[in-house]
Amino acid sequence: MTPHSDTHFYEYHYVNLSLTWTEAQRYCREKYTDLVTIESLYFSSIVDTNPPGKRTYTAINNPLTWKDAQTYCRTYHTDLAMIENAQESTEVTSVMSTQYVWIGLYREPWKWSDNSRSSFTNWQTGQPNNYGGQNCVVENLDHVWADLNCDTKLFFWCYKGETLYISHKCFSSFFSQCNNISLLGLWIYVCRTDQT
Repeated sequence: MTPHSDTHFYEYHYVNLSLTWTEAQRYCREKYTDLVTIESLYFSSIVDTNPPGKRTYTAINNPLTWKDAQTYCRTYHTDLAMIENAQESTEVTSVMSTQYVWIGLYREPWKWSDNSRSSFTNWQTGQPNNYGGQNCVVENLDHVWADLNCDTKLFFWCYKGETLYISHKCFSSFFSQCNNISLLGLWIYVCRTDQT
């Protein structure tokens, strides 16, 4: 299988810490792979966070800046979560315990914590507005994004693992096994893990 014709699966980790975007990115990169990457709306209904061969996301309920969250995720997981599609967005927010969480997106131009370009966006109306130099991104319970000052301390998501490529055929049958998880309203960070 070739990477361009296959799908990536990730584990999402809720990080129960309140960090700035930079702290959340650092945390996810140290403990996981990176902040969540969101690339499309296609996967918005899947919320099972631990299927085999998929990234696992861990919510960290310890408020940190985006950079500190990145360091934390990279130390204890793989990195801050990257949300690459709507499904991953739904998966991440399905276990959120606060209104906003850091994800791995930041401005330079908009790219993910692992330096990959963002091909999927889900901005809230009027966002991004870069008000006062807001260069880091949060996701809310409605799965929409806003830019925010990177030094704000919020919870975040980390992910863990390596990217696994599987064919679309395997991908379709895999997702038929996913379950629903209810949402709570707290601030969190989401880190992602690429898992083999």
